[in-house]
Amino acid sequence: MHRLPIGSQRNLWRLSGCLDLFPASHLNAATGAAVKKTKMLKRYKLDDFTKGWFVGNFSPTLLATDAVEVAVKHYRAGEAESAHFHKVATELTLIVSGRVRMSGEEVGAGEIVKIEPGQATDFMPLTDTTTVVVKLPCVSGDKYPSATPSA
Repeated sequence: MHRLPIGSQRNLWRLSGCLDLFPASHLNAATGAAVKKTKMLKRYKLDDFTKGWFVGNFSPTLLATDAVEVAVKHYRAGEAESAHFHKVATELTLIVSGRVRMSGEEVGAGEIVKIEPGQATDFMPLTDTTTVVVKLPCVSGDKYPSATPSA
């Protein structure tokens, strides 16, 4: 790769008329090369959201949408959720870490479970567990108790 002497790149920009496109704050001081300025990241704390749910048509949320709900959930071993089903939504559960029992089956880290509308499941963490849950579409009140999980 051919390199221009320090300052030459700035002169090249000036000669081509492009230097006026970039404010001085967007140029590398040593070489005069254009530097892409980026905005600061917008950062949030998962603890500021309800039960790990941070995307969906509820409050608080980062993105209000009827299309999908997204959560990151942390469970202690034995911290069960009772059997339930959704009439409309499909639920995807990624086990990020740990092991759980859902509908009588053991599921481990790296596995994704797809629960179809009308299909019931319970949730029992066998170890401390972290999940990512995606539910689509986002339908308020679409969670119904079930006497037994479907197998």
